[in-house]
Amino acid sequence: MKYNNILKTVAALAAGMLLFSCQQQEEPGEARAVAASETYLAFEAQGAAQQTVEIYADGSWLVDVDSDWISVTPYEGTGMGSITISVADNVAAGVEDLPRDGKITVQGGTALRNAVITVHQDGDTYKGVQTLTLAQVAKLEDGQVAKVASAQVTALTTSGFIATDDSRSMYIKGEGVAIGDKVSFNGAKTTIGDAAAFEMDEVEVEGSAEVTYPEAKDITASIASYDYSLTEYVSISASLVGTNIYLSADVQVPLLDPVESLELGSVDLHKVVIKGYGVGKSIVAVSVEDGGMDEALIPYPLKFRIGADRNYNTASWSETSKIPPVNGLGYIEYVPYDLEGTNGNDKYKLDVQADNPRVTGPWPGDYWLFYGNGAIKAGSEVHIAFESRT
Repeated sequence: MKYNNILKTVAALAAGMLLFSCQQQEEPGEARAVAASETYLAFEAQGAAQQTVEIYADGSWLVDVDSDWISVTPYEGTGMGSITISVADNVAAGVEDLPRDGKITVQGGTALRNAVITVHQDGDTYKGVQTLTLAQVAKLEDGQVAKVASAQVTALTTSGFIATDDSRSMYIKGEGVAIGDKVSFNGAKTTIGDAAAFEMDEVEVEGSAEVTYPEAKDITASIASYDYSLTEYVSISASLVGTNIYLSADVQVPLLDPVESLELGSVDLHKVVIKGYGVGKSIVAVSVEDGGMDEALIPYPLKFRIGADRNYNTASWSETSKIPPVNGLGYIEYVPYDLEGTNGNDKYKLDVQADNPRVTGPWPGDYWLFYGNGAIKAGSEVHIAFESRT
């Protein structure tokens, strides 16, 4: 009888261990991989609504938060689930504090497959930021924020303006102002070309006054080497081709986002005197004085001279990949069909001997592009003639 009881006890223990083992296998352990439906959440500075993120996992997971202003519910779970995130108001001494960022990590059994959620909360970006002059702003690193207390709008583009204070002038990216406006604004230092500039965030117009421009510095003779980082008020006597200040085929300076009020279309291909501000190898135009049609830029007839007297050698060809005209406005360019739009000089099939270059071995589909600025109606018959040469 005692022997039978022992057998029954052993059998019961074995059954219990088997059941316990099965239960252990059915219950998942730490997740091997965890993912979240969002990786970035943004909250308002005050009174922000809570947000929910779905969690995907193949086991149990825990939540770790690196900032005490972030609250998460729940802090643990198993398998599929969700967490709710809320943030405290971002205020200090009763006023909005600087923007802040925190991190939520939903972790399983391996750090390599955790889910990381960045939490951003808005605030006053300019709290404690100094008010600077434009000359002081120019010395900042790109991305540094600043406030400018007083400046005047002295020129406009379609996407920005020139602001001038007692220290200097600077290009400001931003809209909502007019020439003559007295403004205060904030934002971040940036760079256009080699010129210090500013990306505006907020602006306040505090009045308006007539703009008094200094005497313009004539940079016509030095336009190719001019230091555009100075943002000076300058004058250029040249011709206008579209929105480019044209001195020659090799020396052209673009106008930076010119406004419609300049009416550039009425002086296209004219001799002009342009006054404005040099910004990053371009000009922000203030005024355009019409000097009449530039006969040398009448688009047609286009005439080209090719040969020793033009000295088209390897260097000059590879510099532009084009042959400029001696009369009219346009160019000739060889375009391999499979490289259309890339103009890769190393791909052009050139046969250059001394000062006598030519293109050889064109494939079917390659073409010569003859471009002239003047309009030609579709279907027009165009005659192209080449002089004979030795």
